[in-house]
Amino acid sequence: MALPEYKSRLNYVWQNINLSLSAFAAKLAPYLGGGGGGLTGSNFTVVSAAGTPTENATSLQAAYDAAKAIGGFTATNRYTIVVSPGYYSFPTTFLLDTPYIDVVSLTGNRDVIIDLGGADAWPTSNPNTLLPYINVSVDNIYVRGFDTVFAPSAYWGGTIKYNFKIGNNLSNIVIENCEGGLFSFGGDPSFGSNPQTVSGTFIKCEGSFQAFAGGGTAAGTFIDCYATEGENFGNWGTASGLFKNCEIGTGFSDKGFGTNGLANGTFIECVCSSRLAGQGTAAGYFLRCKAELLFDSSTFTGQAYYCISTSSPLPAVSGGGITMYCMAVGAPDNQGFIATNKL
Repeated sequence: MALPEYKSRLNYVWQNINLSLSAFAAKLAPYLGGGGGGLTGSNFTVVSAAGTPTENATSLQAAYDAAKAIGGFTATNRYTIVVSPGYYSFPTTFLLDTPYIDVVSLTGNRDVIIDLGGADAWPTSNPNTLLPYINVSVDNIYVRGFDTVFAPSAYWGGTIKYNFKIGNNLSNIVIENCEGGLFSFGGDPSFGSNPQTVSGTFIKCEGSFQAFAGGGTAAGTFIDCYATEGENFGNWGTASGLFKNCEIGTGFSDKGFGTNGLANGTFIECVCSSRLAGQGTAAGYFLRCKAELLFDSSTFTGQAYYCISTSSPLPAVSGGGITMYCMAVGAPDNQGFIATNKL
């Protein structure tokens, strides 16, 4: 028995709604064409990944150049380049140097994969030879869903991922669900000679050693960000921004969040496998944070609530510092508060 017409239409709509975005992209790709052609409107264009990685990169670069040629975009009149999932092989760094032109993955997933033809990711000890696969050099840009590949490195040894580079103190950039290698998102590959201030907003991004303003100032907003190795989030510098549900893994030198410097930002549910806000000054607000060595050897003048240090006692507070409902090596730690400070 045939379904009534309205039920057939509803069934058709429901089936299409249930297509994943990736499947939708695959269905859409044959209609987009290659060589830079695709769906285009006054404020958007869609780039397909219908060719070879080199052809895909040529199409993406052509779409970006065409948007720049239009010009005149503002905070209320932006342009968006929607990029289909796939591999894009550029001859050199993909440079984003024009405000209000956003470049985003069609699916929102981390599936726009850029490589640089196997070029050495860091050939010499000169920090300027660290090779970025993408460079966000100006403010007011939104980037989503970009990743890269591992490549050989004569200087670092073995293989590393290409770097995700951003300019200094770009307070209005938004980088979401992107990944890069060593010193990505504003780390200092000179180890102190060129510290950077990292502003803007970073959501679900992932980096490696000294990512997220390692050696500099992490002044932005970092939400659900992860570093596979340590010395991140303003390590050896200042962590003054907002850090929510960020984590440093168990790789090399697994410490961060203002360790060896100043941690005076807001830290909510952050986790570090080794040292969090240690060996410096911890003057920020800490809520439900956890580390093996929490505030270890720091001058503590901040406020900590429901925090856990698994392997070291918390330092004595000073200068109005508070620890409340915290645990250190399995024992309660409550310091510096009086009745008027009750939650």
